[in-house]
Amino acid sequence: MKQIQRYFLLSPQLRFGSWDFEANIYSKMKHGCPASLDHFAERMAPMTQRRLTNAQNTIICSGAYKAVPNAANLLLRAILRKVHLGGNKVGRLKRTTIFPFDYAKLPFEERYQAIQNYSISFDPSPFSGKRVVIIDDALVTGAHEKKLIDALGDVAESLEFIYCINLMGILPQVEDRLNKEEIVTPMDIMLLMHQDEYILNTRALRLIMDASRDEFEIFMSCITPEWKKRLFELARAEEYDRLNQTYFKRMNDLYLKMEEATASQLYADMV
Repeated sequence: MKQIQRYFLLSPQLRFGSWDFEANIYSKMKHGCPASLDHFAERMAPMTQRRLTNAQNTIICSGAYKAVPNAANLLLRAILRKVHLGGNKVGRLKRTTIFPFDYAKLPFEERYQAIQNYSISFDPSPFSGKRVVIIDDALVTGAHEKKLIDALGDVAESLEFIYCINLMGILPQVEDRLNKEEIVTPMDIMLLMHQDEYILNTRALRLIMDASRDEFEIFMSCITPEWKKRLFELARAEEYDRLNQTYFKRMNDLYLKMEEATASQLYADMV
């Protein structure tokens, strides 16, 4: 590989307990809020377009995800609605598994090591000899970036990372606080679900799967049968049932709620 370059929209600072940028909008973006995604995509589009203009040999993609899109992928989709691809292509990098915990809560060494333990799967042929532009939401420890460099280093001609924010040099756990600046409980996710074009992403799904019993019950009582079915399908696609016994039980809870909703709907139709 010839070169690696990085570009950042923001390098925020935490001053006197407050962020010096729109942390609440960022928090909503990390959980799939369409308006918040559009907010940052509008500002990242020009720097992305500069990477694509007068280029015919570029693959643009987001960081790797398994089945449910992550925040970076939804951000990429929002950016692509605002730029001209020209003769360039969109690529896909896939994780082979998800983490059995939220690594954003971990200290630096534990987080870095945990991220090194997952693998990336992709068809190398579309990336071979190409300039690869990767959209991501945040640079925190550099562990994800290293995984991508290790995976693509012998395939791509060059790598260019475009990040929404640069958090390098800040304690990694601070990202968890930033993620939760506005979105904290499943009920916050429920409000996002009412927005047009909302797509539930990995972080929102994790928040629901990690909810307490009471939070989960209240949340499930407030969403539609369609969303109950969708949640079960997404959790199954991510293979939550294979992670550990706790998630297996939560998957069972999701299934029962889905079945209850289906039975209630059938009864309503009969009446």
